[in-house]
Amino acid sequence: MTKTYSWRATASVAVLAVIVLAIGMYSLGLFSPDPMGTSEETRVEHAFQAMSLMVAQKEGVPSLELSPVRAGVASYPDGTKATLWVSDPMPLGTRSLCYYVDENIAGGLSGYSESACGAPGRDVILERQGAIVIGYIGLTPARTIFVTVNGSTTKLPITLGYFILPGALSTDPNAKFMITLMSKAGQSLGTVNDLMAPGSATPH
Repeated sequence: MTKTYSWRATASVAVLAVIVLAIGMYSLGLFSPDPMGTSEETRVEHAFQAMSLMVAQKEGVPSLELSPVRAGVASYPDGTKATLWVSDPMPLGTRSLCYYVDENIAGGLSGYSESACGAPGRDVILERQGAIVIGYIGLTPARTIFVTVNGSTTKLPITLGYFILPGALSTDPNAKFMITLMSKAGQSLGTVNDLMAPGSATPH
């Protein structure tokens, strides 16, 4: 278990470096295995408490309570499930947006979490944690996206700027994605081509 955690933590730190360079996000360092018997509800609560404290410090406000919003779930061939939670930006507008990924490993033996916050830009960003791929569209006002990979196109919802790719699309680390951002009215707001995870690109 220790070797698996160390590899994932190292990989996620490297991925977050891409995000830091792209949109100024800062990791909250919540790379920790799930204590035995801890529920997802408890992990989410603890993660958002930690994010609230650190964002308040970063933003220079005396107190802050970020609210978790469930943004999607993905399942993987080995039975693992990942749930993406994002922060409601109302307390801070667009200055800091946060996410938390809760991973339930098959068999319920352990969990894994990662969190990060930051001020969004306009790039489309993909980050990878093993088979899990999280996407972020920053300030682009898209409501949905079309993701095309290996000749197959899937429509996904956007929740507060974030999305999670289905496991069927994200397991190949060499996959290249075409992502089209769609407005509420169904109009294209831009496309990125041949984007790998991790990676970032500006829609055109």
